[in-house]
Amino acid sequence: SSTLGWDPMTRIPVPKRGRATTMPEAHANRPVVDIERDPSGDIIVSRADMDLVISAAVESSLGRSRILAHPGPSASIHEMLIAFTKDSYIRPHRHTSKRESYQIFRGELIALTFDDSGQIERALPMGDYESGKPFYLRVEGGKWHSFLIQSDYALVHETTNGPLDPEETLFAPWSPDPTQALAVKEFLIELEDTAHTTLN
Repeated sequence: SSTLGWDPMTRIPVPKRGRATTMPEAHANRPVVDIERDPSGDIIVSRADMDLVISAAVESSLGRSRILAHPGPSASIHEMLIAFTKDSYIRPHRHTSKRESYQIFRGELIALTFDDSGQIERALPMGDYESGKPFYLRVEGGKWHSFLIQSDYALVHETTNGPLDPEETLFAPWSPDPTQALAVKEFLIELEDTAHTTLN
């Protein structure tokens, strides 16, 4: 039987039975939708799985969820399908040596890069292939970056080099901590205004 139901208010698919799990405490509120590997060890992701990860993002306090395709933190390549809701706060950050690439599967967003003082250097509207907008971006290491989600949700395929090293990710000192709800709200409003002014 189908693993999906439908929320009558939002028309967002929701799981009939739970498949979402949470990562360790450091990653609490970042639910991971568990996808079983086929007998060969390969990962196969269906449209229903994509719907589940979007639904888990809607239910998450951070407005995001993910499918992990790599086997664990020590893997040399990390691949994730990440769902973001429109109000998700992706705190500006950079990686000292990692490169990241992003492909948009669903939805639309603005990809931002910043200088060291927090001024926007580039505001790039992105969407899925059918949108006609750029749908793929590779970000070199050392660049401050973030996303502003423009649609109700966005589904993004992210690839980066491993292994996971939390010390290698630096959050911008001019951006609010996610626990500062009012500061985050004001920061996002200011970012939206500045990004759209940059685009115009």
